[in-house]
Amino acid sequence: MKSAKEHSPWHAKRIENSAINPENLTFDEFKKLPTMTRADIQQHGNEMAWHDVPGGCFRYTTGGSSGQPLIFNFGRSRQASDAAGRIRARRWWGVNVGDPEVYLWGAPLNSIKPIE
Repeated sequence: MKSAKEHSPWHAKRIENSAINPENLTFDEFKKLPTMTRADIQQHGNEMAWHDVPGGCFRYTTGGSSGQPLIFNFGRSRQASDAAGRIRARRWWGVNVGDPEVYLWGAPLNSIKPIE
């Protein structure tokens, strides 16, 4: 929370408006913070990003399964943490880095467009 308050104007404003004390953060204090919505990210993504984060700030776009892709930024350490989590989970299933994989997921038939 301290990092968000120091490096993100949008989050700093939310923390201050919620009267949260980051120095004495408890779960009850944390619950005062309003839930961040998809619309918040779409409207205020640039204000949320820590542009000078060590290692750099990178743009990420979701696939848009809800009808509109979500675009947000994340830092290199977050990217590394996510990759490490995926590697660890796959190893639980006996799949190592470099092993062939197949990804299956559902999609409504009307969202599938034929190749022309």
